[in-house]
Amino acid sequence: MAAGTGMAGDVAAMAASASVHSQPMAPGDMQEEGDRKTNLIVNYLPQTMTQEEIRSLFSSIGEVESCKLIRDKVTGQSLGYGFVNYHRIEDASKAIQTLNGLRLQNKTIKVSYALQAAKRSRAPTYMFLVFPNT
Repeated sequence: MAAGTGMAGDVAAMAASASVHSQPMAPGDMQEEGDRKTNLIVNYLPQTMTQEEIRSLFSSIGEVESCKLIRDKVTGQSLGYGFVNYHRIEDASKAIQTLNGLRLQNKTIKVSYALQAAKRSRAPTYMFLVFPNT
């Protein structure tokens, strides 16, 4: 370590070295990064709220690209959560700041960035059943 640089100098040197050696993002990675910053999950939605009402609420913040209320496949009943995807990162951020914690029909909704679903494995799934001897 050079005299007089101290720890701050070491940290700055490491940061400069890391930026020189880091690899640029591929175009697909940049698209995925943008998707993560515009795709929101909305939890604790009232059971009676429709997909159109969710879209209308989130459209008050900015232009919504897509909106999906998750429903039970058999009954069609709302599962109480959904996804909203904005065109602009700024709108998604503003939606979190504005709508997270909003009270709707005796429920407090939670709005946050949606995590990307893990890629499905192609590995086979096995199920073992054990029957008692009779």
